[in-house]
Amino acid sequence: MRRRDRAGGGERSGGWGRIALRCGAGLVAVLLCAGLANCMFYKTEVGVVSEDVARTPREFTVESPAKLHLRDGGVVLYDDGFKVRGETILGHGERYDLTRSTRTPVASLPAGEVLYIEYYDRKNQHRMISEVTTAAASYAAGVGTLNLLKAIFGSCPTVYSTDGDARRLEAELFSHSISRAWEMSDLDRLESLLQRDGIASVDLANEVLETHYIDALKLRVVDHGAGFEAFPLGNGDVALTGAPAVPLQARNSIGNDVLDSIARRDEKQYQSGERMLRAFTANAKRDWIDLAVTVPRSAESMYVLLRLRNTLFATVFLYDVAMAEQGYAAIDWMATDSGEAAYASRFSRWFNDGFGIALEVPAGDSYRRVAQLPPTGPIAWKQVAMKVSAPRPGVARLRLSFTPDNWSIDWVGVSFATSDAMHSRVLDPQALTVRRGNGYAHDPSLLAGEDGRYLVTYPGDLYRVSYALPPVPAGMERSYFLASRGYYVEWMRMDWIAGRDAGEAPPMEFDDALLQRTARTWLQKRGDLEARFYGTRLPLEGGMAQ
Repeated sequence: MRRRDRAGGGERSGGWGRIALRCGAGLVAVLLCAGLANCMFYKTEVGVVSEDVARTPREFTVESPAKLHLRDGGVVLYDDGFKVRGETILGHGERYDLTRSTRTPVASLPAGEVLYIEYYDRKNQHRMISEVTTAAASYAAGVGTLNLLKAIFGSCPTVYSTDGDARRLEAELFSHSISRAWEMSDLDRLESLLQRDGIASVDLANEVLETHYIDALKLRVVDHGAGFEAFPLGNGDVALTGAPAVPLQARNSIGNDVLDSIARRDEKQYQSGERMLRAFTANAKRDWIDLAVTVPRSAESMYVLLRLRNTLFATVFLYDVAMAEQGYAAIDWMATDSGEAAYASRFSRWFNDGFGIALEVPAGDSYRRVAQLPPTGPIAWKQVAMKVSAPRPGVARLRLSFTPDNWSIDWVGVSFATSDAMHSRVLDPQALTVRRGNGYAHDPSLLAGEDGRYLVTYPGDLYRVSYALPPVPAGMERSYFLASRGYYVEWMRMDWIAGRDAGEAPPMEFDDALLQRTARTWLQKRGDLEARFYGTRLPLEGGMAQ
């Protein structure tokens, strides 16, 4: 299924998974990483091409608004998309210099001048282009290749607790919401929220090569009695649970005892490892942890409590497979194609099943899924509860099932005690201040409601969001949660596009084969990818918090 380009004889590839991408052979040769130390390179097969084909540049059309970030720190806006012909980008664009003080029309641009491309949301980028972003300013300081160019891929907005001096990583927001079509809400427990004179603050950071669209960032305070711990549930609610019990037994899918790795919140985590990942590429067999727990006679509900985070397996899928393999087509995919209802539903089910974690109970000779947690992201540990009906009293069997090497699981606990005696309030931000970058927004109401008014942040931006805390009622304890909503748009690296073969992208079907193909890519990269990923986030004011 291809439609002819409106302006002349080019081809346009549509949504990923449905229409294959054809990109110009000449483009592969020119859009290289220019020797940057941390770029990803891909194998290129060289074949014999007929003289007529080699002489005729292929064309490709992007129909969505796009912003092209240039090597000199400038940008070009294409409000109506652009066309790629061989080594040249064509279209009605506006070029802004490094200082954003000069604007000139541009009809033709050498593709080699471009470093990154992002889908440009005209409605929600309030700052537009009039101010110099932190990303552009880095070029002026001569650190573009040091910080910006080495970031291998992004993740999502990160949040740090702070009292004005210290800073501690707390959460990553709406992980894997990589387009407006997949905008989502998130609820994260804050472990170390600091306060001073009745004011609690968090630092909201954009540490990667992305544009973040944040619709809401509210503080939820939960006051409750002593002896209970508050956990977020997958539906956005909060559960109070009694003292957690350690499982009687925990064994993985190859029979190893892993109880010591998951019995305590000590970061001595369980991860499947290379052996099971390699086996998965051949047989698509999931890993699991089989748990034995004691169920009391009075139990009505069971809470399985987790402290965990994803590995970079899902991240490799999103960037190396879902985006990079599409090349230019990924721009339209993020902007429009992925929002088609039926397509988005199929993708979401497959993604959450493949990269989430499932809670299962015995059902005859097999297991039946009773709850599922979607991916949470690879940066911050997340504590969460899954609530299900309590099994029969006695020793019960449970299974946590997941794709191998997709999760680092630090702790698993089980609780059957709960309480409704809590008072929950949601606090709107009282202040929003720019700590780093050339941020335009100082209106905290941007983050007060899910109303489609977004705080838009760019690489290197750092905001401080403050909340006025009510007094803690006498005899009560307090837990804090951050309620967020939004999405983010990745800056496509031109070396991703340059590394693609000139032929069609591999077929994309939402099945085990796609997971296995991603597993093979992850297997090739996992040796040093995590160290590079955590080492190439853009530094914050005062350095990166631990």
